[in-house]
Amino acid sequence: MEFKIKRIGFKSVFTFLLIVCLTNVVLTSPLTMLGLSTDASLFICTSFSAAIAITVCAFYVEKLLKSKKQMITCFLLSLAACSIGTYFLIFFN
Repeated sequence: MEFKIKRIGFKSVFTFLLIVCLTNVVLTSPLTMLGLSTDASLFICTSFSAAIAITVCAFYVEKLLKSKKQMITCFLLSLAACSIGTYFLIFFN
């Protein structure tokens, strides 16, 4: 049995990186000014922006998701995975 893995397009990669980088640049400083530590504000910004970027790429760019229920499920699963990954990258470094 052969599995086919859908390739990710350059437009999706560009969109993902643009959303994550711009969100980190714009929101990390205001969250730090509100009293959060730099690590905590970076964790929050990166986790949410990566989950949003994955959902946007899957729904709008790649057209992989067909309904709002799939979009919400994708966002929640992405948020959980991105939060775990970001936590390990920021706090165990």
